[in-house]
Amino acid sequence: MKRVLCVLATVAFLCTPAFATTYTVDWAGGGDFLTIQEGVDAASYGDVVNVLRGYYNERVLMKDGVSLIGEGPDCTVIDGSGWDYSTVTCNGYFSSDTAIEGFRISGGDGPGWSASGVWLGLECSAIVRYNVIIGNNMGVMVNYNNGDPKIDHNTIYGNYDCGIQIYVGNYTVVTGVASISNNIIVHSLVGGIFRNSDETAPLPPMPESDYNDVYDSGAMDYYQVDAGPNDFSLDPMFCMVPTDLRIDAASPCAGTGTGGSDRGALPAGCEPVAVEDASWGAIKAMFR
Repeated sequence: MKRVLCVLATVAFLCTPAFATTYTVDWAGGGDFLTIQEGVDAASYGDVVNVLRGYYNERVLMKDGVSLIGEGPDCTVIDGSGWDYSTVTCNGYFSSDTAIEGFRISGGDGPGWSASGVWLGLECSAIVRYNVIIGNNMGVMVNYNNGDPKIDHNTIYGNYDCGIQIYVGNYTVVTGVASISNNIIVHSLVGGIFRNSDETAPLPPMPESDYNDVYDSGAMDYYQVDAGPNDFSLDPMFCMVPTDLRIDAASPCAGTGTGGSDRGALPAGCEPVAVEDASWGAIKAMFR
């Protein structure tokens, strides 16, 4: 029996100071903690929480300045199913030293229309990159945010409302500008990138959007958002939806991101990746 090796999607980790601590999370017991939340709770500003491959059914509340790094979105899953509200939440002050990187994030569909895979609220400038964000109500929610979050090189697929929603209401004026780049945002059942407010508040600032592929959205790909000069709406040519969201080598997203990078979270090429021997029991144990 063979199993596919985990392919690390991340191409560059954050530089961390020499005094930073790195914690390891492994549901199977081989790390410092069994759950992601335990690792985040133990970490301080500048620390790194490395999450090993596996399935983590939990809701994660982030901490400012912590880098949360998965082993790759093909094999490190955070599933918020059964938990209230969003799967990964940054709600408060978070600097740009905060990162969420290298995960498959799903199950952010708890009570409330704005439940999301990743929630960025209030004054959050976190970086969200190289994740597959799938099967949530909102993929990424930027809510009442006076920070400047960066949403880069993600594959945001099959979310029930919007791929990315930027929203404000309740007589509030916000000044934060989201940066949205190098993402593939596909098959959002309502819309791709939405910017909206209720009748009491002005629209939040226009996001900086470029090098995205926003395609096959239910109502419209963009709502009150200007597409960037290098944005397009083309079939990204996934290898096999929804299980393999790598893009074909002939995809319009291959090599057309910033600096010649591939758009989205996963590398181009649908050929089988390297394998290693493993028992069926070991494969099942990966996902409990």
